Amino acid sequence: NCLVEMYGKCGSLDKAWLVFSSIKTCNVYSWTIAIAAFAVNGDYSGALALFRKMDLDGVKANFVTYVNVISACSGLLDPRECKRVHSRVVEEGFDRDLVVATALVTMYGKCADFGAARMVFEKISSKNDVVSWNALIAAYAQQGLYRECVELYERMPVRANEVTFVSVVDAFAGLGDLEHSRRVHARIVEDGLENDCLKSALVDAYGKCGSPAESKQVFDSMVWRESSTWNALIAAFAQQRDSVTCVAILRQMDQDGVRSTELTFVSLLGGFSTTASLRAGRQLHSRVLAMGFYSDLMVGSALVTMYGRCGAVDQARAVFDGMEERNAVSFNSMIGAYAELGLARQALEVLWAMDQVGLAPDSVTLLSVLFSCSHAGLLGEGLANFRSMRDDRGMEVKLDHYRCLVDLFARSGWLAEAEELIE
Repeated sequence: NCLVEMYGKCGSLDKAWLVFSSIKTCNVYSWTIAIAAFAVNGDYSGALALFRKMDLDGVKANFVTYVNVISACSGLLDPRECKRVHSRVVEEGFDRDLVVATALVTMYGKCADFGAARMVFEKISSKNDVVSWNALIAAYAQQGLYRECVELYERMPVRANEVTFVSVVDAFAGLGDLEHSRRVHARIVEDGLENDCLKSALVDAYGKCGSPAESKQVFDSMVWRESSTWNALIAAFAQQRDSVTCVAILRQMDQDGVRSTELTFVSLLGGFSTTASLRAGRQLHSRVLAMGFYSDLMVGSALVTMYGRCGAVDQARAVFDGMEERNAVSFNSMIGAYAELGLARQALEVLWAMDQVGLAPDSVTLLSVLFSCSHAGLLGEGLANFRSMRDDRGMEVKLDHYRCLVDLFARSGWLAEAEELIE
């Protein structure tokens, strides 16, 4: 059993399975450890298959078994499997166990089934346990339901801990709420809960709220900085289009011996938006090639966006055409690059190519298309694409789309229609 656990924790699933298979008589602990090994290493289907085999062998599961099985369901994100396991938990009477119930809340949260998550949470007899509150708060934060996350935090009857604050800081970052981010930061300091994990979340939050100076202040107070924290700091300055500071942070990162990742360059390239920063952008492109990150979809799309913002649309197109694989983000980047320069015809050609490969346009695509048509005076094409995406594809139209539509009418001389749309 200990050997199975060891190999599982070391990521050697084949050896864990080999040892487990050699056990002549497996008890509940043997099965549970094996299920945990599969779940921890991302083989969720394998973990559930083991659970079914355990059932067939007549071995009765305990609460730890169910926690690991629920963890596997959380990774698999199969609603039917989640419901099936939940039913078994209720049948066996383990739904009253706080640890199992909390795992169920997390599972339903990851599946975005908040009705089921709340139902399980409300049935927990003890509402004074911070772990169950953290599970529900984290579920809302991870699904981008930031206001619901904050509302739960504010009505918590128990004292928040470090785990709570990571989710709450992420929520205020998602809302772009600088003032409340500062208040939560002050509360963290007041409660003596400052640690590098929370500080890393604060670096990210201040950046997303448009205050890179405060991001840097928190960053400088950290003892240990992972590459993700460096990336968050770079992103904070990139959001302000401060390419000079972004490059300076990269140099410091190199000096400190921290290895840059694909996300480092995605964040960095976001800071380049003028012809003056084009030379430095090209140097980063060379480094991307040297590090073998060119095939990464996010990096390739970021390069297309960077060249487009810097006015080098031909180089943006060369990168786009050279990509081995493209997704909706890649196409949006190319459409956006043409839109930046008002090259509506070319943007519409890329939109057509996107449709030909079976990729559905999204709200970002529509925004770029409307922007380019507006600046090129292509009223008919802009309206046709707006109606097609709204009516034929059922796309949710947002305020930014209507702003572009007003601009499209106004630039085309249709002032009465623009005024009517505003009203």
